[in-house]
Amino acid sequence: MAGKYLKKKRKNPLVGCLLWLMLVLFAAAITLSIWKITERRNEEQAGTDAYASLAHSAVTVTAPDPEQVPTTVIEDKQEEETVIDVTSASMVVDFDALQAINPQIVAWISSDNGAIHYPVVRGTDNEYYLNHMVDGTVNRSGAIFMDFRNASDLTDRNTFIYGHNMRNGAMFATLEKYAQPGYYEQHPELLLVTSNGSYSLQVFAGCVVPGNSDVYQLSFRDDADFAAYLEKIRTMSVFSSAVEVGMQDRLVTLSTCAYDYEDARFVLFCKPVPMQ
Repeated sequence: MAGKYLKKKRKNPLVGCLLWLMLVLFAAAITLSIWKITERRNEEQAGTDAYASLAHSAVTVTAPDPEQVPTTVIEDKQEEETVIDVTSASMVVDFDALQAINPQIVAWISSDNGAIHYPVVRGTDNEYYLNHMVDGTVNRSGAIFMDFRNASDLTDRNTFIYGHNMRNGAMFATLEKYAQPGYYEQHPELLLVTSNGSYSLQVFAGCVVPGNSDVYQLSFRDDADFAAYLEKIRTMSVFSSAVEVGMQDRLVTLSTCAYDYEDARFVLFCKPVPMQ
């Protein structure tokens, strides 16, 4: 014969099986990722809705301008919202109703633009409220909580309050905005209401620190130690403030996660001033 027939190579069935398996695993991974993202968003929205409902039922805000309507703002929304400046409004918190839900609720904290508007709890550790809301529901939003080592009446020289930096703008997410130029000048104070009275939280410093930073100092040996601490945090601050803080003053320090580097935190230092 003048030529030879070329024999076709038989396909290895294992190759086809492996390709099919890889396709199935890839599709499963995509499906799982979409499911996890959807689950996370639904959980975050459930937390936002629950806290908004709690605010509606337990907090009465009377605006100086009757045309204004109290609104909880989520910063990543594009549409404009009408918001009350809670620091100049009259805000009444029904602590009896809140403590019927959870006796560990000790305060309510609000920012002037309404982005922060939450109850504050003080538990028996600093872990539980990382993934539990104030009513005990398991939720990645957690709760805004005071350091369990602090006295709930703000009598410590430095009272720490913690909250998550949620991707949807909820909880303490807006604290990081104080690192942006001009944000401090627009939002120089927050409001903290306790059963014993209301306080204007006058912001005077803010900075990014590692989670194990020594700025997490609750007590001080003496006035000299406190003065050195104040000087250090003012030096570290990403903005300048004219708020004077003396030896007779106390601090309320707000802390949240930051995304500048691994285990970063954004810490905002405030001087609580009693409101009449």
